[in-house]
Amino acid sequence: MQRENRRLAAIVVADVAGFSRLVGLDEEGTLAAFRAHRAELIQPMLERHGGRIANTAGDSFLLEFPSAVEATRCALAVQTGLRERNGEVDEDRRITMRMGINVGDVIAEGDDLLGDGVNVAARLESLAEPGGIFISRSTRDQIRDRLELDFEDLGEVEVKNIARPVRVFNILFEGGGKQGKSLPTDVESAAPERMAQPLPTRPSVAVLPFDNINQDESQATLIKGLSGDIIFALSRLTELFVIDQMSSETYANEAVTVRQAAEDLGVRYIVKGGLERGGDRLRVTVQLIDALEGEHVWSQRYERTIEDLFAVRDDITRRVVAAIGLQIGSGDPSILADNQDISLESWLLMREAAEFANEPSPDNLHRARMILERVVSMEPDLVDVRVWLSVIHRLEVQMGSSEDPAESMRMAWREARKARELGPDHPGPHTALCNLYVMDGDYDQGVAAIKRAVELAPSDAPIVGTGTLTYFYAGDYEAAVKHGRIAMRLMPRSYLHWVMQYTAMALQVLGDMGEAETLYRKILATDASPHWQGRALQQLALVEADRGNDTAARRYIAEALAAVPDLCQSMLRTGMPMRDPTALDPWIETLDRLGLPK
Repeated sequence: MQRENRRLAAIVVADVAGFSRLVGLDEEGTLAAFRAHRAELIQPMLERHGGRIANTAGDSFLLEFPSAVEATRCALAVQTGLRERNGEVDEDRRITMRMGINVGDVIAEGDDLLGDGVNVAARLESLAEPGGIFISRSTRDQIRDRLELDFEDLGEVEVKNIARPVRVFNILFEGGGKQGKSLPTDVESAAPERMAQPLPTRPSVAVLPFDNINQDESQATLIKGLSGDIIFALSRLTELFVIDQMSSETYANEAVTVRQAAEDLGVRYIVKGGLERGGDRLRVTVQLIDALEGEHVWSQRYERTIEDLFAVRDDITRRVVAAIGLQIGSGDPSILADNQDISLESWLLMREAAEFANEPSPDNLHRARMILERVVSMEPDLVDVRVWLSVIHRLEVQMGSSEDPAESMRMAWREARKARELGPDHPGPHTALCNLYVMDGDYDQGVAAIKRAVELAPSDAPIVGTGTLTYFYAGDYEAAVKHGRIAMRLMPRSYLHWVMQYTAMALQVLGDMGEAETLYRKILATDASPHWQGRALQQLALVEADRGNDTAARRYIAEALAAVPDLCQSMLRTGMPMRDPTALDPWIETLDRLGLPK
């Protein structure tokens, strides 16, 4: 079998911008000028830098060089020469070229070159501005210490027929095309039949984790907070179906294509972007992609100071909504710009506190509370900080870490009410109050509060999930299941184990043992804490007992006690404040028979 003639080469693809338009204006003059540029500029530069024409197709060239340095020097010389030769030509008749350079593996067939090395260079050329040069990361790595050039990092772009995204750099040189270009995206289309979940009837969108372009770990909170704010703002629109941040964040350390993400999450639209910070300057790139069509819908680059971060955030959110073709119909459009007046310091502190609160332990709750109290002293009128303080005071009571539970509950109520006063149309205060009402046994008020919260943020999975608990405690098990299913659909790659647990228990009460068992086993198959593992095993024991299989049921009880040694019957009484205190009596009687300690 004949071996392919492969080699490593530096490839330049060059193409005349708007050639058909130029020929339409003046065919003879354009062709004469193009032939002159080729003979008097391009060919001499090729010979000087050791390159050759591997292929040509009218107004485009495929050039091969022995090194990336010589390829880049030649490309710069040609672009500079063209600009000089165009000096006296009317602007609408100038011949300008786009260029893309890649260092990669190529296959030689006679004088022609084929392969990914060529395909990448061709895609880079198509992305470049007229007069500009876009290069791959492999090219940049070869030339950056050998040529005195500045580069603009444009992030990763997916291109057809290339397995992985390509990191793109723009060479910055005088006259080298427009800077700050928003890159289009060329992706393989997602297919509805391959979706892990059926597409929602509403326009569906997922915001993937933004790239940390300069790999600065100190910016991780900034980057995560930016994408999180965009997700939260979008989740408040009734017209959209928005994947929860926890599911999106599972891609933070994965190389995933737009098609894969769309099919995994069951959405049509993908938002992706990147952020780079240098001192007080920010560079943010963002794209909206229609995964079903495999097309770029909208993209934008922002070059701003760090103080402009929130203006960038709000602009991105509004443009995404507009690009999907929605009219904001769910109330005041200002919902897309919550906390617009917050300082950057407070915003970052709040995100630090949230990281602690999302992993609740006595120490973490204490750290979060100290941070939030500092933020309140700086900016007392922020809704979110008041909501978080209310949640933490309540959790400290529930986890038994409060030194004065009565005072902690008083503070929880005070902060929730203050938050509602500051933001009556913000979903957070209503959710915080819902939990407090249920703890107080005021189920009607709790249901009313969570209804309002879900109206205000219909795609916020934790808020919708809170409805599962609320309706379960209130005895409306069908509503609990409905909210649980919605919350789980909003987070297909992450798990709020408490939502899964309470949805399964509601199904169990309704007699649907099959779906309940599936959810309990899903909890056991994930990284659930020992608490939720034990609770799931306890409920599986009840499922088996309902089927008359006491042997299997007692085995589950033993496994549950191994996971949670202090698990006991009273946890069902004290841990779940039911409207009907007798609602769980059948479960408690069965667990007593199976040997669960009182």
